[in-house]
Amino acid sequence: MHFHWLDPVAAICVALLIIKAAYDLTIKSARDLLDESLPAEELDLIRAHIRNSPPRCGASTGCGPASPDRSDSLDFHMLVDADMSVDRSHQISDRITDSIKEHYPRPP
Repeated sequence: MHFHWLDPVAAICVALLIIKAAYDLTIKSARDLLDESLPAEELDLIRAHIRNSPPRCGASTGCGPASPDRSDSLDFHMLVDADMSVDRSHQISDRITDSIKEHYPRPP
């Protein structure tokens, strides 16, 4: 049997995998460097979603990318009643966060 062609084919496959990984890393790095954010209309929808999430404990004071290097994260500020416990406010925040993730899934 003559399998002398198998080694070059395997080397080409490995090279293609390396090129794809390099491409993916380059694209991700470029997005991070350019501070890519969610589209404005999507941010507006998420802001409205936060404002309308029960219980209506206050308006969000800000909503935007959590940091310039993470286009898949979001930071929002929520106003709650002064007499509300920290635990209760965290429960509300977690519920809103889960709802946002459910309604606005981000591709990996």
